[in-house]
Amino acid sequence: MPIVIPAPIVKPFCNTGDKNLPPITPSTIVQNQETGIPPLQATKLGSGGIPVSREEFNGTMNFYTQQIQALVSGAQFTFDAAVSLANGGYPEGIVLYCASNNSYQKSLIANNTNDFVSMPSFINDGINWSAVTIDDIYAKKAILKNNGALQLNNLADTFGVTIRAYPSM
Repeated sequence: MPIVIPAPIVKPFCNTGDKNLPPITPSTIVQNQETGIPPLQATKLGSGGIPVSREEFNGTMNFYTQQIQALVSGAQFTFDAAVSLANGGYPEGIVLYCASNNSYQKSLIANNTNDFVSMPSFINDGINWSAVTIDDIYAKKAILKNNGALQLNNLADTFGVTIRAYPSM
C-alpha cells in the first residue's frame, strides 16, 4: 500500500471552540500530559467510570494539533528552559535554532541543560553546542561520483538517495 501524504494541518483541532488544555501533572480524573487518560475515564459508566467532557477532549486534541500545525508551518524550535527542565536536558545530537546568530546548534552532550538563549557563551562553544555545518549534513565529502551518479553521502547512506548527473545540453 503506498504512503499517502496528508494535507497539512492549517488550523489546530478546536481552534476557537470550548476546550480545557491538558495539565502537565498527573491526575486521576482528567486527561493529562504525564499519564494520559486516567483509568476512571476508561471504566464503563455503569462500573463507576466518569465520561470525558467535550471540553477536555477538545483541549487535548487542540494541544497536540497545535504542535503538529506549527511543525507543518515551518516552526523552528529553540532552547526552551521549561522543556529542558522537564526532560532532564536535551539529548545529544538534537538540533535547535539559535535566533541570535541565525544558526542551528547541535547538542554535543546528553542531558544538555546549557541554555544558549540566556547564556550566549554556550553558542558554538564546542563543548555543549556546535553550529550545524554542511559536514554534519553531508559528511566529510559532500559529493561522491559513483558509476556516473552523484551521491550525497549522508542522504545516500541514510535514505538511499541518489542524484543522477545528466550531461549538459
